[in-house]
Amino acid sequence: MDLPATVRFRSGADAAADRVAGATPERFALIGFDDQIDPALTLRAERDVEYLDLGELATVAEARQVILWWHRRGRPVFVIFPAGEAPGSPWPDLILEPVQPGVGLLRVVEPTGGDAGLRPQPDFWRRVGSGLPTE
Repeated sequence: MDLPATVRFRSGADAAADRVAGATPERFALIGFDDQIDPALTLRAERDVEYLDLGELATVAEARQVILWWHRRGRPVFVIFPAGEAPGSPWPDLILEPVQPGVGLLRVVEPTGGDAGLRPQPDFWRRVGSGLPTE
């Protein structure tokens, strides 16, 4: 990669981190695949950010326990996907609420009686993450 390409890449990564920074609190958790979460993880230098790389799991279902653990500790949880993707929750008891749809940032919440969030789209979860299974 030459210098102009490196500068363009870095500029894009900085812009992605800025978009996440503008939509998240000082303390939060971030879930996604490495190419989506990596730019936002630079926020760890100044914020209390924990993360989960979905590519490190055997199944997407495994993330549920970590999400619930974060929720019990009062940590807001966000998931990030490529811009334009709104896959819905792979966890039947958790809802994804769009925060920045054009950026692909969604908040993971537990339902409080309503059903306003995005519902599951299993086809998306079957094709992402090199065939990462949902169960």
